[in-house]
Parts: sequence; C-alpha cells; structure tokens
Amino acid sequence: MLDIYIDAEFCAIQNEVYGIARRFGLTVHVVSVRPVEVPRDERIRLVVLPDAAAADQWIVEHIRPDDIAVTLSGELAARLMEKGVRVLGSNGEIFGAECRAKIRAAAGPERDEAEAGLPAEGRPSAGSEVFYFTSQLIRIIQAIRATSNRFDS
Repeated sequence: MLDIYIDAEFCAIQNEVYGIARRFGLTVHVVSVRPVEVPRDERIRLVVLPDAAAADQWIVEHIRPDDIAVTLSGELAARLMEKGVRVLGSNGEIFGAECRAKIRAAAGPERDEAEAGLPAEGRPSAGSEVFYFTSQLIRIIQAIRATSNRFDS
C-alpha cells in the first residue's frame, strides 16, 4: 500500500494531505516530537517521538521506496532519497538529485534548507502554494501507482 509520511515539524499543510489521502484511500503517518491534532480516521496515524532525530529515524526505518514523504528537512530528504523515496516539500517542490547535492554541500543541518534554496521550515502556505503542493502530491501518487503493483486501490 502506498503511504504518505509527514514530518510534522516541517509541514504546515497537513489538512491538504489528509484530503488527498482520503480521496486516494491512502494511509498517512504524521510523525512529530509533540502531540498534534489529527482527524479521527483509521488511515491517519500519529507517531510521537521524544526528539527530532528519533522522528527522522522512525520515518527512515518505516518508509518504503513507493511511499511519499512530506518534509522541508534537507537532511531527512537526502536520507530518504537514498532509499528511493519520493520527497515533496510542503512548498510543493520535489526534492531531486540537484537538491541533494546542495544539501550535502551545506555546512550544517540548520543551514540545509536555506542553502538548498528552500523556504523557511513550517511557514504557512499561501493559496497558490497550496494549489501547487496539492497538484504535485497528486502527480506523484499517480506516477507511483502507474509504475507500482504494491497498492491495493
């Protein structure tokens, strides 16, 4: 089954993810370092871990190549891309090889996003960014489904 993993520390648009996941019948794992409000839905699972490193590690250990991650953490994105995971920033930008190279060149994890040309973490999305994000997420879901036999729907 194709799942979506949200790095809740870096995603201000969870509600849009929930709606798209519901539409496609996908499970969403919301991974956070503190309790966050999520809809009461058997396909939305909240995972609360003690710190950011543990949260990132949990995502890396549980995600599969045909899953999708939503984050703005360059360090986490690089680790996930090494596993073949498609990573979408909450700004709608798809992390790719060029971004990975910029991230690796950054001097420290706090500078990952800025040096990769990514927006500040967790900032609220404007209407056009939300539309762009949802369009990109749908495109990724459709692309994975077109090339994978691992989903149920």
